Amino acid sequence: MNTSTNMNGKSIQPGNKRMLLLQVGEEGVEVFAPLAKKGWVIIADDKSARFLRKLGVEYLSVEQIAGGFDAFSLNLLSSRLLAGILTSRDDEVAMRSLFNKGLDKIDMIVVSLPMGGDPMVEGGNSTLHSLVLAATQNIIGVTIVIDSEDYRDVVKEILSSGENSFETRTNLGVKVFYQLSSHYFSLANVAKFQLERGQPVFSPSVQ
Repeated sequence: MNTSTNMNGKSIQPGNKRMLLLQVGEEGVEVFAPLAKKGWVIIADDKSARFLRKLGVEYLSVEQIAGGFDAFSLNLLSSRLLAGILTSRDDEVAMRSLFNKGLDKIDMIVVSLPMGGDPMVEGGNSTLHSLVLAATQNIIGVTIVIDSEDYRDVVKEILSSGENSFETRTNLGVKVFYQLSSHYFSLANVAKFQLERGQPVFSPSVQ
């Protein structure tokens, strides 16, 4: 059976619940870190990993799972991460194929989504948005948390019942659509305002 190895060199067997922490601050990491003691495997980007190390919590790096790409966007949108997010938990053949390739499912994504800013300087923001939108396609199997106000309730439910209910995952998924639609509607208004005044809408690099 294929295994992963955490930052301390310890082997992790496939099948553990896994969460992906992206751009999560210290307070958020402190909320989710106790799940590691319940068998959850934590996959973290550099920002979240910094606080995990401070707490002495073991984790896998995004680079380990994503295949070692250096670019932030490539890490997040690598086929390896998407496979773990999108593979149907009810499809035994697909799950077996996932494990045989040395991959595993991702059961929760916790992302601090940047909202606002210049619509033409989205960069990594758009990558994060694309990732959580992709995850909504498998809301049956993945909990998506983008609002810090939901952190404690999500963890509390897992600690009390072992997992998040379908109702909880659905409500959190709807919040993704609501927040992103509001965000991009605002960006569209900014772009329209600039266009009407003859101002550059896109940077030279994307024209």
